[in-house]
Amino acid sequence: MSAATPIVGDVHPEVVDGVIPKSQPTATPIAQPPTTVPASPSQAIGTRLRGVSNSLNSARSSVAVTRAREHGAKVSAALGGARQRAVELGNHPVAVRAQGIASANANRARDILGRSETIRSAEKLTGIDRLLLVIGGNVLFALLVPYNILGLAHPITTALCLAGPTYHAAMLLDDGNIGEIDNILLYFVFFGLVQTIESLAAGFLEANIPKYYTIKLFILGYLGHPRWKGASKIYDVTLRKLVGNRAAPIPAVDNTSGGGYAVQPDKDDWPPAAVSSPTVIS
Repeated sequence: MSAATPIVGDVHPEVVDGVIPKSQPTATPIAQPPTTVPASPSQAIGTRLRGVSNSLNSARSSVAVTRAREHGAKVSAALGGARQRAVELGNHPVAVRAQGIASANANRARDILGRSETIRSAEKLTGIDRLLLVIGGNVLFALLVPYNILGLAHPITTALCLAGPTYHAAMLLDDGNIGEIDNILLYFVFFGLVQTIESLAAGFLEANIPKYYTIKLFILGYLGHPRWKGASKIYDVTLRKLVGNRAAPIPAVDNTSGGGYAVQPDKDDWPPAAVSSPTVIS
């Protein structure tokens, strides 16, 4: 080929005499190194100060870590010494004797608590030791009723004063014990009286009587307990005089001796000393 190619048609601006000259290689510019601007004295001082600050912070961190490790080692040594001291004290004759006395007292308390059928049933139902059950129940009672931390003292005392006597009354209806039935009926009279007073003086009793709900619970417990029969005693001392003489009970019909009425003994003389058969009035 020739060094130049003839062009027919439009004339290239660089065409000389119809011949396009060979393209010349373009010269690549030489990269110049970046010009470094010298730092001002203030910038140099700031850079040096930052380096010193970083060094100080690193030194402080190392010192803090070292001190923390030393402190942890001292605490571990102190705890180990305390555990060793506790073991030595636990093996001391006085401590061993005290543990024996405490264990004996706990077993004695369990035996006493085991006399209650209610506590035995609760222990069997919950699977918790009866001693822990009673202690935990007392603590819970103290928090909920005397200190009233949740504001539930009123419904709790009402439920306790109603549930037990109601269950006892249901049992008495099956047994037919006249003396017990009289006391439980009088208890519900007093219970209704207390509830009426509380409804009329809502908040007043609690605000003016310290530990009102605790006092209420113990008083109603005394009134309804079958061993103490406090309701019958209070009724005989106070309300009987206010009520006065009650009407005589209706005599029962005796169908075993040909009709008539059996003479019933007076309530004050109940139960009678010895009655072999009812006296029949023809």
